[in-house]
Amino acid sequence: MIQKGVIVILFFVLLGNTTSLMAQTEPEDIAMATDEYQDSFYESLKQKGIENYDKAIV
Repeated sequence: MIQKGVIVILFFVLLGNTTSLMAQTEPEDIAMATDEYQDSFYESLKQKGIENYDKAIV
């Protein structure tokens, strides 16, 4: 009977422990504010694709 009581108490303690669930950060908090590097990278690929090598390097 004591083991059953301990298991029930342990179950409620683990169920009530929501701090570990709230520890994850939201995806928009992780994302960069600006995607300047990514925009420049894809712009250079686009310019290279249309054979505009001068703009692809800058």
